[in-house]
Amino acid sequence: MTNLTKLGLKPSSPPGILAKSAKEFHISQSVIIPAGLATVETSGIVGFDEEGNIPADIKTEIHNAFKNIETALKHAGVTGGFKSVYHMNSYHTDFSEEHVAALDAATAEFFGEEYPTWAGIEIKGLSEGAHIEIEVRAIQA
Repeated sequence: MTNLTKLGLKPSSPPGILAKSAKEFHISQSVIIPAGLATVETSGIVGFDEEGNIPADIKTEIHNAFKNIETALKHAGVTGGFKSVYHMNSYHTDFSEEHVAALDAATAEFFGEEYPTWAGIEIKGLSEGAHIEIEVRAIQA
């Protein structure tokens, strides 16, 4: 049993192109959430460091964004952190090769064996000069 199924959720990706794209983009095409589970939603969180600055390199910024979300989730009682996330929206100022590689590294570190549903949206800009902002929904367990 993997992280989301341990929580009672059922990730699903139909066979064919949807399963292929799910694997390629580290997502589930859908997640079934049983009634009665408490959920937590975060605000959009960026990759600030401990001094409130956006790092100069994208890899550190993306890692910090994931780490900051993990911290917010655990503070809200989501003991599994990212492994309890069933949906994520991420907003990006670009999808360069370096940006995507940093995302791949962060998802490998934080998600575990199953992936949430995920919409990645490219936008013109973010506040404070950030290059990524992420909001998530998780099961409180």
